[in-house]
Amino acid sequence: MPSKYMQSRSGILCPRGSTTHKKRNIEEIDAEVGSELDWYDGDRRNGPNVTLFTCGSIDDPPERQEEIRAWMSEKLLKFKDVFNPRLEKIIAELEDA
Repeated sequence: MPSKYMQSRSGILCPRGSTTHKKRNIEEIDAEVGSELDWYDGDRRNGPNVTLFTCGSIDDPPERQEEIRAWMSEKLLKFKDVFNPRLEKIIAELEDA
């Protein structure tokens, strides 16, 4: 990944189910986060994850660095708001199984 990209990464399981259901869930989550996320199914070594990128560099002016930090904080809190209820539901379903 080029160094000019800042990444917010979450090891969240991609939605399960049919391709249509999965696509609908992804679109719903993207809308709730307010950004189009990059979804990766992963492999045996690296599990599924969701990423979100913005351009930035350590060499950017201080005001741009502050914008990037604010963006990262906002998106991290949004990830928590969007994914926590879904994860809690998955955990409850697994515990009931």
